[in-house]
Amino acid sequence: GLGRNRKEGAEPAQPKDLKRRPARLGLGASAAPVPTHKRHIKPGETRAAAAEGPVDNKGAAHIPLAERNPAELGAGEAAWVVVGTHSGLACTFVGLEAKREGRSERARVRLQPSNEVVVVRVSDLSLAAPSRQRSRGKCDGRGQEAGEERSRRAPDGPQLGDGSLRKQSDSRAREGRADASPPWLLPNIRVKVVDKRAEGGRVYLKKGTVVDVAMPRVCDVHLDDLARTVQGLHQDQLETVVPGVEGTPVLLLAGRLRGRHGRLLRRNTEAGAAAVQLTADGSLVKVSLDEVAEYAGPEHDDE
Repeated sequence: GLGRNRKEGAEPAQPKDLKRRPARLGLGASAAPVPTHKRHIKPGETRAAAAEGPVDNKGAAHIPLAERNPAELGAGEAAWVVVGTHSGLACTFVGLEAKREGRSERARVRLQPSNEVVVVRVSDLSLAAPSRQRSRGKCDGRGQEAGEERSRRAPDGPQLGDGSLRKQSDSRAREGRADASPPWLLPNIRVKVVDKRAEGGRVYLKKGTVVDVAMPRVCDVHLDDLARTVQGLHQDQLETVVPGVEGTPVLLLAGRLRGRHGRLLRRNTEAGAAAVQLTADGSLVKVSLDEVAEYAGPEHDDE
């Protein structure tokens, strides 16, 4: 018993556990058992793994690779770039860069699906895929619509990549805007694709040569690695390729010297400028790196 009259040696009384009756059920009624669904075993999966149920990846946390021992990272390990220029892209680990004093640890990764190898900070990588939010009508940093556009084939014509009919109509709309960026495209210049969504990401960071300028800001580019031409690329999806070797032919793209040919004398990446000797009169000019590109066409003397 309880209280003052409890006998010595007697077992203490156990409190009664009252269970709350589910709503809308009368006395003596019990809730129906939760139905269980039999799960089929996938190829390579054991019965024990199947019994644990499906894995919920919606709440997958960011798992930075920097928290792991770099020696544990193996070649070909899958990861994601979650910070920086290449954020949002899947990749495979290639190897670690040589450690430099005063600089964060860097790694070489192969981006997917373009297979381009780039160097990123180890802290910018994650084992978990970044959360993706779909937004209609919003644009990324380069003015392209969010979301991957499928490749299309024009009737009785060549294949169109990200420069599809829809992209061309969008570019025509941009052509009419008063605040559109000045056109800089010219035939036979070297460019690089910087749009992550162009051709489903397969041409990201690929270099090529402009073979045709259909409109002031829209062109066709023949890519070196893929040995094919992608049509209808807008200049916002591209950036110029400036040679690193002195004496390489270049073409000026802006200002009063637009269309003039020359040879690169010096390139200063930190200052963002280049010294060019014009082919016509041999004069020297200093231009921005954004106003010059490597020239891959026939020799020209501007006479």
